[in-house]
This record gives sequence, C-alpha cells and structure tokens, in this order.
Amino acid sequence: MSILEIMAYFPPNEIYIEEIFSQQVASDREALWNSVELLGRYSMIDLKKGVANVYRLVQKVTRLKLQKEGREEEVLRKALELVNSYDVLIDNSIVASIWEYVSKYGELIDEFYFNPLYGRWKYTPLHSLAENGSYEAVRCILTHMEEKHPDKFNCVINAGDGSGSTPLYSAVASKELDVVQYFINKGADVNVKSRYGITPLFQAVYDGRVDIVEYLIGKGADVNAKDESGYTPLHWATMMHRVDVAKVLLKHDADVNAKDEDGNTSLHLATEMGRVAVAEVLLEHNADVNVKNEQNRISLHYAARSGSTEMTECLMEKGADVNAKDKNGNTPLHFAAAMKRFNVAEVLLKHNAGVDTENNRGMAALHYATDFDHQELVELLSKHTTDVSVKDECSKTLLHYVAKIESKKLTKCFIKEGYDVNAKDENGNTPLHFAAVMGNFYTARVLLKHSADINVKNNKGMTALHYATDFDHRDLVALLLTHGAVPVSAESV
Repeated sequence: MSILEIMAYFPPNEIYIEEIFSQQVASDREALWNSVELLGRYSMIDLKKGVANVYRLVQKVTRLKLQKEGREEEVLRKALELVNSYDVLIDNSIVASIWEYVSKYGELIDEFYFNPLYGRWKYTPLHSLAENGSYEAVRCILTHMEEKHPDKFNCVINAGDGSGSTPLYSAVASKELDVVQYFINKGADVNVKSRYGITPLFQAVYDGRVDIVEYLIGKGADVNAKDESGYTPLHWATMMHRVDVAKVLLKHDADVNAKDEDGNTSLHLATEMGRVAVAEVLLEHNADVNVKNEQNRISLHYAARSGSTEMTECLMEKGADVNAKDKNGNTPLHFAAAMKRFNVAEVLLKHNAGVDTENNRGMAALHYATDFDHQELVELLSKHTTDVSVKDECSKTLLHYVAKIESKKLTKCFIKEGYDVNAKDENGNTPLHFAAVMGNFYTARVLLKHSADINVKNNKGMTALHYATDFDHRDLVALLLTHGAVPVSAESV
C-alpha cells in the first residue's frame, strides 16, 4: 500500500509528512522519504520543506482506481489506524476528510468509531464531520448507529468533547443550517451546556447566524441561558455587535435587563464597548438605563468613559441619572474628566451634571481634569463651578493640582476664580511647594506674582526653595532667591 493511496483521502493541502506519518518515520525514515520524493519527481505532489500538496486530480484518480479494485475499504482502514495512533495529534480537517469516505462502510464504523478521540479537544468523528459541514457523512453515520447500535445512539449524538461541547456545537460552528437541523431532528440536546456553561445558541449568536438562532429558539433553545460568567446570549450579541441577532433574541423574550456575574446588563456592555446600534435596540425594548452593577455604575458611567457623545445623548433622553454615583462616589462627569472626554462633559453639563460633586476621595471632576492636564476641559468645568474651596481627601485644592503641571493659563484661571494661593494640604504644602518639586518655573512665577508666601514651611519645615534646591531646578532657585526666599543653609534643613 503506497503513501499516495492514503493521502488520496486527506485534504489536498499542507500535509506535514513527518508529523502525520511518524510511525513510518520511526520504522524506516529513509524509505518513507524515498517514496515521497518519488511522488514529487513524477508530479503527483508538490513538495516543499517537508510539506506536501497533493493534486486533486491525482487524488480523484487514485480513489477511483481503489474503488475499481475493491481496495478502498482496506486503504481507509489503514488511514484510520494511522490517525487513531496514540502518538499523532492529528488535524481535524484530516479526520473529517477520512471519515467522509469511511461513513459509507458500516464495518469500519463499527470497528473504529467508538475508540478514537481526536486532537487537543478530544473530538469524536461526529464532531469533526459536523464542524466540516459534512451533511451526508453525518447522515450515514447516525443512520448506521440507529440501526446497529440503538442503545448507544443517544450517547453518540450528545457525546461531549474535552470542553463538554457536543457535535451540535460543531454543527452550529460550521454555519450549515441543514447539518444543525439534522442533528436536532435526530434528538441532539439543544440546551446542553459545555464545561463553560455555553449552549449551542451562544455559538450561533457568536457567529451572527440569524437563521440558525431562529431555528434553535424554535426548537426550544433557552434564550436566557447563562454561561459561567453569567452572560446570556443577549450579552454575547451585544459584545459581538450582532444587531440583527439581538433583535431576534428580544423578539423571543430575551431578558433585556439580565445581569452577568458582575451585575452588568447588556446595556452596560453596549455602552462600555461603544455599541451604539445595539444600545438603541436594547433601549427600544425598555432596557433600564439606571440599573446598577456591582460597582454601582449605571450605563451612563461607561458611555462617559468610552467618550461616545451619541451614546451619552441617547441615555440622557431615556432618563439616565446624570449624577449617579458608583461605589467610589464617581459620577459620569468624573469619568469624562478623568478620560479627557471634552464633548461628553459638555453633554453632561448641558443636562445639569453636578460639577462640584465630590467622590469618596473628596475629588470633583475638576481635580481629574487638572491632574491630567486637560486645559480645555478645565476651562469648561471652571465656568460651571461655584465652590473654590473644594479639597480632596489630602486637603489639596485645585490650585495644588494645577501647580504640578506647567500651565500659566490654568494657574491664572484658578487664581482669578478665587483659589487661595497659600492654601495648605494635610502635609502643610502650598501650591508653590508643588511647583518647586516639579520644577515648574512659569507656574511658580505666576504664584509669586499673586502673593504666594515664598518662605512658608510645610510640616517637615521645608520651604519651596528647599525643594527647588534638592531637585536641582536652578532657574527656579534663582527665581525664588530673586523674590526674597531665605537662602537654604545646613542649619535650616
């Protein structure tokens, strides 16, 4: 029996000789390669770097010859022995290709079906054929099982692979509706769960196959089943941006407000991922815009963070609470400020977002905008603020924050708004201390111009000049000395 006869039942491309024919390599490597090279020499195969591509016409002629000689079953038996050998991690396409031809031979099915588990995921032959969309081969094998092994039929059709997925999962993944229909008509469990809690419906949703989704639901698939993370098919449709699939699920009573293990609804996910079209469908089906997840966040928090003005406007029109606080006390405006979402902040402010609202750390949105040096956003928020005394948990004012960045414009803006240039944080540091540490020459100059106390000491007895000296900011040292800073001496430190 030649190697070409076996390869006649393989997929034609990318046959890795040494991997697939490892047993022959072990017993007589030289003879194997002599045969392979001879096939290449006579243009039966294209051989490059140990990988063979067999010409389809050569395969077809070889199979016809074997059928005429009555040797096809013999060669297929050898091919099965090869792929069933314990030391070969065989490619699924090869398994499916061989079993397409084996499916015509009842004796081979009886002899080989119940033994092998193929590949990394321990597929059965039906898994491989279903994934390949091989309707006729699936029909032949299941018909044979019904007739010859009725006691094992249910186990065969609902056998789980290494992940617990049955052949029906593979059929759904093949995107071949007729194969899916055949499995279900023969009794495949439509709601069987894999090790990860996934049903076949999840796979259909993932692939965006509306026809298969409709069919599975019509056959009793649980539209509100949950996987191990608490996701429903609607969560999956949202994450994959399957708008048409989401519509089908909702038409069949999918719970629009179902929560995953973190308390997220599909609307939370849609807003976080910027899935505007899906979000609109969810809202049309009465998704709750103010439902909170485990972090006490509503969808508007995520819309603000993602930067979608369209999503933000959409949620506001549906009654989202613009000042909702999460577990950390952050409102959507805090998120917009922290992520530098200027346009979203404009929308939120238009809907009366509380610009002075503090989170659990005592920080308002302005703190974040200032800390992240978003000057346009700072100016926008400053126009709406009424509280110039707001301090964070460390007693820092907004002027402390702006002093850490080199911005004359913002420094002047905050001073003009009435912020105290000599305010102290819990460590006794003034904005000038911060400017000195960071070496912000122009910020320091603006502070000094507006009567910042140049010699004030913090709780460690350090002045701005101490820090400017320690960090070797020479221009700043000169500036401070020019404005009357007491020179640093060993005794004063």
